[in-house]
Amino acid sequence: MTTGSDPDPRTLRRQAEERLRARKVAPRSDAPGDVLRLIHELEVHQIELELQNEELRRARDQLEASAERYSELYDFAPVAYATLDGLGTIVEINLVGAALLGEDRARVLGKRLASWVTPATRPAFQQLLAALQGNTRGSCEIAIVGSGGAPIDLHVNAVPDPRSPGDTWRCHASLTDITELKAAAQIRESDRRKSAFLAMLSHELRNPLAPIRTAIHLLDRVPPGSEQAARARAVITRQTAQLTRLVDDLLDLNRIERGKISLQLEPVDLRDVVRLACDDHRATIEEHELELRVVGAAGPVPVRADRTRLAQVIGNLLHNAAKFTPPGGVITVGVSQGSGRAVVRVADTGIGIAPDQLGHLFEPFAQGDQGLARTLGGLGLGLSLVKALAELHDGTVAAASGGLGQGAEFVVTLPLAAQPAVGARPERASAPRRTIVIIEDNLDAAETLQAVLELDGHKVEIATSAIAGIELVERVKPEFVLCDIGLPDLSGYEVAKTLRALDGLRATRLVALSGYAQPEDRERSRAAGFDAHLAKPPDLDALNALLGGGR
Repeated sequence: MTTGSDPDPRTLRRQAEERLRARKVAPRSDAPGDVLRLIHELEVHQIELELQNEELRRARDQLEASAERYSELYDFAPVAYATLDGLGTIVEINLVGAALLGEDRARVLGKRLASWVTPATRPAFQQLLAALQGNTRGSCEIAIVGSGGAPIDLHVNAVPDPRSPGDTWRCHASLTDITELKAAAQIRESDRRKSAFLAMLSHELRNPLAPIRTAIHLLDRVPPGSEQAARARAVITRQTAQLTRLVDDLLDLNRIERGKISLQLEPVDLRDVVRLACDDHRATIEEHELELRVVGAAGPVPVRADRTRLAQVIGNLLHNAAKFTPPGGVITVGVSQGSGRAVVRVADTGIGIAPDQLGHLFEPFAQGDQGLARTLGGLGLGLSLVKALAELHDGTVAAASGGLGQGAEFVVTLPLAAQPAVGARPERASAPRRTIVIIEDNLDAAETLQAVLELDGHKVEIATSAIAGIELVERVKPEFVLCDIGLPDLSGYEVAKTLRALDGLRATRLVALSGYAQPEDRERSRAAGFDAHLAKPPDLDALNALLGGGR
């Protein structure tokens, strides 16, 4: 024995002599002294060898027990471990790793780990293998498809094995399941963004209210036809439009995320949609002291699209350009086609986009840093809607900028249509004079709508409850009933069902007014007997179209 823990020779000799006595071995008395001494030493050496063998057996037992403990730790550790070769083939894997892959260990060995890795994260895994073969440790995040079919997010931490046999390169990797951690991080980020958004929404909704209240205060104190009154009315109009835009953006994004928007596709000439959208926003752009240039294609640019939603895409891009371009700047809108695609470009000479913001522009609630004053306003939803609506048309949208102060350009591409595009829709004629009953418990809303309709020559009466409204309709027998859904005594649905059951009202058209205008809300209105459903506040052009539709 040569280790530091081995007994010294004197101890071994004493143990040997004790064993000799125990065996009752006595030296032969008739042998010469040298021979007796040699025999004694041989017997002592034999005993020493037996002791050494016993130590070896004990060490072997300890090694086997340690190996068994290591095997248990390796197999049942809370983290998956695997040994891979240069191609990513699984040479060795613990039971936790095999379970993570959803296979028995025997079936996993010899297969490439990349066969479980999702295509989106496979390049990161291959880059890690390449880096490891340069004898540097590394890590990456990948996603695999386990036995349940759902992706599992993994953090891979790997190190090359310097003791790889021969020319066979190997590495050891730990695979840590971080699915729950990533989900928790996403929830925290979602909560953070939600809190920031609610604070932003509160700020943005309050902003238009202050000038509206001030303008109303002014209207009460100045002559109706004065210049001050005209300015006050213009303020109310602009700020109300801003409020409507904020609410519409929120509702539209929610509908898109829930898959509740259905496009009314038809062949259109993209030039006509762009021209009308530019005409609609020209006054706003000129108010910002900007120049609007429109460059049309030489011939028709046919696309199959929802005319209204496509105009919304162009309008949002124009609104965005106007918001971020200082007075004196230029907004250029171009329409072209090529390689089977229709292209709309909206470029401005505005403040530009920082490179680190380009990748986040189309995310909901994403905005450049505007500071606490938020002088540019908005919820950061406009570009998200542009992207979502473009994709609903099987199109794309991309942004480019030379950097801050270098302006920006947004490019929307759409598939060209095979069939020829139709011309722009003709302007609707003004609605004929109608008799109308408004059933609305909000007296301010009812009276303002009444005043607008009466300016167009309609005869309008108001009821502020369901029961009073039913009685009024029975007495007047109007051509149209505009009925709120959320009434205090009966719901608008119950009003519709009651009116439909009354004789003499079969020709009366019922129009629901509601703050809820999802497809399921419209379907419920139709089931109750309404002919149409308008969101509050009603779009006056849409209402005028209904009133002009006849009985």
